[in-house]
Amino acid sequence: MKEEWQVIYVGVFLRLLYHTYGLETLPIEQQVRLAAAAYNRGCPWPAAGYGDLDRLRIAAAEKTFHYALVPTRHTRRYCYASLAWKHYKRIFTQKGGVFQVQ
Repeated sequence: MKEEWQVIYVGVFLRLLYHTYGLETLPIEQQVRLAAAAYNRGCPWPAAGYGDLDRLRIAAAEKTFHYALVPTRHTRRYCYASLAWKHYKRIFTQKGGVFQVQ
C-alpha cells in the first residue's frame, strides 16, 4: 500500500508490456491507449516480442469500465483507454510539455 511500491509495480508492468508487445515503435497515443487497456483488463505475458497486439487493440476499443458499485446491464460504461488518453493530454498540456495536442 506504500506509494513507492505502487510506482515500482507500474514501472515493472510497463517494462514487461513494452518488451512483450513492442509498443515503443507506436505513436504516443496508441502507447497510452494500449497500456491503459492492458492495465485495466489484464493481458497475457507470452515470450518477449510475441504479444498479440491485435487482441490488445480490440480491448483498447471496448467500453467495459464503469463507476457503479454494483453494475447492471443499464450501467453506463466507458472506454478506459479513451479516459486514459484524455487524462494524459490534459496533464501533459497543463505541465507545458513539448507534446502539443490539437
